[in-house]
Amino acid sequence: MNYPNSRAAPDGLKRGLRSVLLVSARPSSNVDWEGALLPLGLSVQQTLTETHGLLARVTALKPQVLIIEIEVPDEAILSELTRIHQAHPLPVVLFSNAYSPGMCESVIAAGVSSYIVDSVRQDRLSAAIDLAIARFAQVQALYRELALTRVKLEERKLIERAKGIIMKQKRFSESEAYTQLRQSAMNQGLTIAELARRVIAVFDE
Repeated sequence: MNYPNSRAAPDGLKRGLRSVLLVSARPSSNVDWEGALLPLGLSVQQTLTETHGLLARVTALKPQVLIIEIEVPDEAILSELTRIHQAHPLPVVLFSNAYSPGMCESVIAAGVSSYIVDSVRQDRLSAAIDLAIARFAQVQALYRELALTRVKLEERKLIERAKGIIMKQKRFSESEAYTQLRQSAMNQGLTIAELARRVIAVFDE
């Protein structure tokens, strides 16, 4: 698929720099993005002048940062950013001319890491991008921690169910049931949760 309203970086991605997909969709924009981003350790993979098909570009290019300069973050772009956040999460910096009550909540829910209602200023660009990258990393760490907590809770439930089955089948105490479960798991080279899942599959109908 061709993207007539896009411009790839002529020299390709420079080695060692963080890759950026840029959307410069403000007609009034006169920012020299290449010159502004290069000193910050960022290299523009491709520049788009419209937001249509943005998910496809992110999927294809796999940039490390997404920067968007737009007049108004309408429902279409927020929906596109939500899909990107779900499929290929990455730090997103959004520059806009518009602000309204509830707008911050909408852009954050769409996965935007840094939202600036102003023109692009060179002296503030580094802080905006650093904030986006740091906030993205923090949110991803929280997601991983939450996922790990859910896994541990599910494993605990499995172990409790398996212990109940063993206690009923062999008339063991809870302590004896857990000891057997643990020993059997060690003997078979399984985690206790893996063995518990097998016990449940066999005996719990």
